[in-house]
Amino acid sequence: MILDTLANLSHYSGLTERLDAAFQWLDSTDLAVLDDGEFEIDGEHIRAIVQRYTTVPDAGRRYEAHRRFIDIQCVVRGVERVLVQPVASLIPDTPYDSD
Repeated sequence: MILDTLANLSHYSGLTERLDAAFQWLDSTDLAVLDDGEFEIDGEHIRAIVQRYTTVPDAGRRYEAHRRFIDIQCVVRGVERVLVQPVASLIPDTPYDSD
């Protein structure tokens, strides 16, 4: 897991080509003016999902895990608390959904 700011994107250059493409999109896009929705960056391989919402308290929230994708979270405005837990220590409450 990487927790950092957009100002430090260059530190992660070269990890993978697809991460480089995602980071380049983040760095070159005015995120504050995007409408909500999905944005294709590299065909079916890389996409951005822009959402505006009001955050909710931690209580009752569920963890999520990704097996096929890397999830980059970027909070453009406001504050969101992100809780992290190693996947191996989680007890699933629903079957894995590959979709």
